[in-house]
Order: sequence, then C-alpha cells, then structure tokens
Amino acid sequence: MGYYADGGGTVNFRPDVTQDEFKRIEEILDRFDVENDYDDTDASFCLHEKYYEDEWVCLLDELSPFVEDGELCFDGEDGAHWHFIFRNGKFIEESGKVIYEEEDKRNDRIRAALKTLITIEENHLCLGSLYQVVKDAGLTDDDLRSLELDYLIPDD
Repeated sequence: MGYYADGGGTVNFRPDVTQDEFKRIEEILDRFDVENDYDDTDASFCLHEKYYEDEWVCLLDELSPFVEDGELCFDGEDGAHWHFIFRNGKFIEESGKVIYEEEDKRNDRIRAALKTLITIEENHLCLGSLYQVVKDAGLTDDDLRSLELDYLIPDD
C-alpha cells in the first residue's frame, strides 16, 4: 500500500559548483528513483505516483550542499498540501492549505466587520446598527450563523 501524490519543483545549484561536485550531483540524482531533468544550473523534479517521504528527504539532504535555492510542492491523495523549501543551507518541510483569493477577501471582510462590531458593541449601539455594518461588509446571514453571531439577524 502506498501514498499517492502529485508535485515537483526546481532546485537551483550554487553558481560556483565545480565539475567534481557536479559529478557527485549526477551520482545522487541517478541513485534515486525520482523523475528528474537536470543540467549544470538546476534540477527539476516531477511526481505523479507513489510518494515515499524518506526517499525525498534523503535526496534533498544529499543535494543540500550544492543548492542555492529551490522549492518542491506536493498535493497528496487525501488533499494534503506540503512543500520542501531551501532555507539556511537545508530543505525544510512545511505543510499548509490552499486559500483562494475570493475566500481570502471574504475572510478580510469578516475580520473588518468583526472589528467594527466590537467597537460598536463597546459603545452600546443597537443591534440594528450592528446588522447594517455586517451587511455593508458583504457578509450574509449564513456568515453570521457560522460565526455564532446569529443574534444579529433581525426577526422578520
């Protein structure tokens, strides 16, 4: 049983890599069963199959002494997102989530509305005013319910 992932990226080698070091890079790349394309300036990797984390970590650790910068991004079969990014002389693995621009704008509107709501509540203004601020921010009644602020929704 394996874990499937898609992804890849590019690793840029230091400009001062010597011929002997490049031979070492070629040996490293040839030893690992990872689809790659390389020349004397960079290496590109691609994955559309089983993902073996130990193999990727080992490969990147061995390449680290020759790398100037790089990033490899992956999407797992379970929706996971992670990348390896080269920082301070080594590759670091980070996981995260994808946030689309519209979702991010919506979150900004929610934060702005909540900040205004807190200010209004501190000044003891009426709920009708709070509801208008929310509507002006572009939030829906469903947004209010998801934030447990459904008490702001006027009774019809």
